[in-house]
Amino acid sequence: MARHNPSAELKLGDHVRIPGDDLEGRVVGVHPHKVEVEVLVDGKNERRHYAHESVERIPTLGEASNYVDH
Repeated sequence: MARHNPSAELKLGDHVRIPGDDLEGRVVGVHPHKVEVEVLVDGKNERRHYAHESVERIPTLGEASNYVDH
């Protein structure tokens, strides 16, 4: 999925999913060509860098409950 301005979509603290690694985490850095995500791996927190295209934002409960499909 191509994104026109991925850095505008993600911000610090966003919860995200990394489907390629089957992980979820929290955004701790947004850079022009990568996203820094803190993930839990084998019981330890790790900071990993991913391309914007590799990260999917998980909507908040409020965003999900206000979703309207037309």
